[in-house]
Amino acid sequence: MNKYLFILFIPFMCYSQDEKLRIETINVFKEFQPKISNSKKIGEQPIFNDTLSVNVVPSQSILNKKLELKETTLYKSPSKFRMNKLNNDFQQYFSITTGSHTFLKTKFHYNTGLSVLHNSGIYLEHTSEDYGLQSPYYKHLNGELKNTIKLYSNRFFNDKLLEISSQFYRQSGLYWGGLEAFSVDSISNFIGDLFNIEANLKQISNAKFLKSINLELHSFSHNHGRKELFFNSALNFELEKALRKYSFSLSYSISNTSLSPDWVLMNNSLLFKPEILSGFHLDKMSDRVVKSKFLISGTKLINYAVGVDLQYYSLSDFNVDAEYDDINYLIFPTIKLFKNLNNNQRIEFLIEKDFKYPSFISLFDDISYLDPYYRNAIEKEMKAALIYNTAFSENLSLFSSVRYNVIKNKLIPFLLSSETGYSSLFAQNSQLMHPLSFYASDFSGIVASGSFSFSKNQYDFLMSGTVNMLHSSEHIDRSILPLIELNSMLTVNLFENFDISSCLYFVGERDALRIPSLLASNSNLTYVHLASYSNLSVSMKYALKNMFFSIDFNNLLGQKMDFFDGYYDDDRFKFRLGFVYNF
Repeated sequence: MNKYLFILFIPFMCYSQDEKLRIETINVFKEFQPKISNSKKIGEQPIFNDTLSVNVVPSQSILNKKLELKETTLYKSPSKFRMNKLNNDFQQYFSITTGSHTFLKTKFHYNTGLSVLHNSGIYLEHTSEDYGLQSPYYKHLNGELKNTIKLYSNRFFNDKLLEISSQFYRQSGLYWGGLEAFSVDSISNFIGDLFNIEANLKQISNAKFLKSINLELHSFSHNHGRKELFFNSALNFELEKALRKYSFSLSYSISNTSLSPDWVLMNNSLLFKPEILSGFHLDKMSDRVVKSKFLISGTKLINYAVGVDLQYYSLSDFNVDAEYDDINYLIFPTIKLFKNLNNNQRIEFLIEKDFKYPSFISLFDDISYLDPYYRNAIEKEMKAALIYNTAFSENLSLFSSVRYNVIKNKLIPFLLSSETGYSSLFAQNSQLMHPLSFYASDFSGIVASGSFSFSKNQYDFLMSGTVNMLHSSEHIDRSILPLIELNSMLTVNLFENFDISSCLYFVGERDALRIPSLLASNSNLTYVHLASYSNLSVSMKYALKNMFFSIDFNNLLGQKMDFFDGYYDDDRFKFRLGFVYNF
């Protein structure tokens, strides 16, 4: 009898046991530093031939072809005037680097760690060179001081990612171009403060029509009376249907600038050369740029992405006497055709046209000694390019491109000096200042570039170069742009935790523009020759658990490097000692 009673209670016991079962999701992440195997390096995004889906994302370079982010273009300044871009990774670290010319750079990055819900962090950076704590604070003409604070937060939803960040940075230095004969305390300084807020909402799901929303607000102020407020918004839409992808992007930018120069000459704007991008005579500037692009992507005999660009801009100048508007629009087809010849070869053809808006805020990060009254401008660029890349083997690859460019109002740097009558415009500023300004010219021609990479387990070698054959009818028989630029980098892993790398950068000779007068009555242009130079650097790094030690030797050849007319680096050989601690 007891046996039958026991059998009767078995179902109830099973139910009770099931009642007690629980499934817990534990959100546990361990911080780690991924280590990439040296067996094979990828220089180009791999190409996959999928017959069931269109190749929506075209192959693009992962490896940065410009190894030295220095003066490779006329917008780039020497490395000591550039700020390292912030990298919002998940590492928590503190680093300090010191060296010759009283160089000091400290970084601190902390965040809440990996999470599937939320991640926030703070980034601090200080950089100074040839700068002291007692007056005169700048110990050399090209001394600098930069401070950065950045806060960011990332929130993850079911199918969305919200990124919010805010940043404040201050950068200061001297307008010392061509003023080597004067003492540091007699040269005027610049101080630029930038505060920005960015918000970006991304759709992770491919089924959503709206892919991303981006909002940016930048507020900039300058000690020479410039205040600039810049707002940018962007929307991106995508729809994939019947093995075709339809994409549409729309962006709207607005910039309002007020100037308060202490000039003594109130001349009419018509007296100044219109090609000189400066707002000496202006009180306010208001700009609007609207860009939209519609593309259809798919695959038949070849992969294609064709569509149309619709762009519009309006530049408005205000002073006490009048208002001037520059309005233009662009309607131009965009064509991108590419064919995978086999698994390791690819050929591509591209034609497009674009309005580029180099604002003061975007240029100040690279060229901090820019004219504080620079007039934000529009560059109009059309290009047709033929691109070919191939992988000869797992270790050897080649990338090459030839493009034809037509550029209207390309920015050409020149030095604003006493000879141009610049200093006579100002009554209150008793100190000397020779900033860098821009002159707008039209260029056209061919630009050829290529890169060659070779990788093995213990070493990597990459060489890239550019041949620039752009010319201007206004600057006949003058090489405003360097004909040849070369980069090469060799990295060798000598031991398990010890690496040594060397970089060599070469830029050819060129001619810098000089303008004898700012007034339109004197239209003669002159030029000064800038010699070619090479910059060879060697870096050694050693890793010990969660600590990294480094030593860098810069400009081993000891050459003077002319970046612009009046602005150069003659510090010759420099060394740096670095330490990083990951906690």
